[in-house]
Amino acid sequence: MKKKFAFTLAEVLITLSIIGVVAAITMPILMQKYQKMVLVNQLKKAVSVVENGFRKAMADDGVDKLEDTSLFREEGSIAFSGYRPTLKYNLDKYFKIIKNDEYGTIPINYKYLDGFKYAQPPQFASIYLSDGIILYTSGFYRTTFSGSPTASLGGILIDVNGEKGPNQYGRDMFNFNLANNGRLYPAGSKEDNGYSYWKTNGGCDPAAARSGWLCAARIIENGWVMDY
Repeated sequence: MKKKFAFTLAEVLITLSIIGVVAAITMPILMQKYQKMVLVNQLKKAVSVVENGFRKAMADDGVDKLEDTSLFREEGSIAFSGYRPTLKYNLDKYFKIIKNDEYGTIPINYKYLDGFKYAQPPQFASIYLSDGIILYTSGFYRTTFSGSPTASLGGILIDVNGEKGPNQYGRDMFNFNLANNGRLYPAGSKEDNGYSYWKTNGGCDPAAARSGWLCAARIIENGWVMDY
């Protein structure tokens, strides 16, 4: 007669305990990776939405520079605020805007990558898009660089998921410059002339004090990966 072998209750409990410990260690890591992947995909979508809107403006006017469109024909600075309303109202043709605050400050209490609370600057206009993206800007300007296609017309802060968390620079809040060719250049990238390169100035180093300002450049340069 053959002997039958089976696990004892103690062996089963020990195995389950080991599985529980491994799960407790790995699950937070897997969740963190998943959350980063979601935020990066939202960032990719937000960049596409903004660039497509401005490129449509150029296509409608048959020009290859934003400053030559009807959005930017006004001389001097062109902001979302009430004293320069042209851009704000014309943007409705190219973006699905559900709300805008043209006089307010940034309404969300953002943090830096190191967790330090960011003191919000005044006079930032906020534009809420229907897909949950929030755009912030203090205004745009006609270029003074002889119409260069890559010249910056002003900065845009992009919150890729609106009021949802973590509301943190380098996680769901990113800094870009709008170029004359309709592209968004991440601040601190090789194409950006406004900031030093992100690798050399610590602008996306979680260990650096009050960083996160230049993380879009790091994510895009590394193949759309949040490797920090």
